[in-house]
Amino acid sequence: MKQTADTNAPEQLLIVRLVIFVVVFAIFASVLSGCSESAESLISRGDRHLSQGEKQKALNSYREALKIAPRHSAAREKEACLEADIWQEQRELFEEVLYALFVVTSLPLSLLLFVTRTARGKRSPAQNPLDNRPA
Repeated sequence: MKQTADTNAPEQLLIVRLVIFVVVFAIFASVLSGCSESAESLISRGDRHLSQGEKQKALNSYREALKIAPRHSAAREKEACLEADIWQEQRELFEEVLYALFVVTSLPLSLLLFVTRTARGKRSPAQNPLDNRPA
């Protein structure tokens, strides 16, 4: 009897190891399958971000969907429209900043030029020497 118990121990250890391996593999496979999202779910997530005003997050979601399904027409269309919208907003913001910079820099320079020309006794544009000549 003692001899049969010793011969079963390595077999039992092998079975326990095999069961542990199968359980760990099943857990690993279920975790990996839960991590990958479908293109449709990524597009839905992008739509939610867009409705909340989070355009950059929405764009990232659409791009992730295109990585999974590169030919997905809805994802491609939404990505293109959103990129164009973001680009237009950035362009308008840049133009506003440029205009503000122009106003801020040009007005003081114009005033400075006017003040320095009139303060030193130089002729202002209204004092044209040709205006005093006889007719």
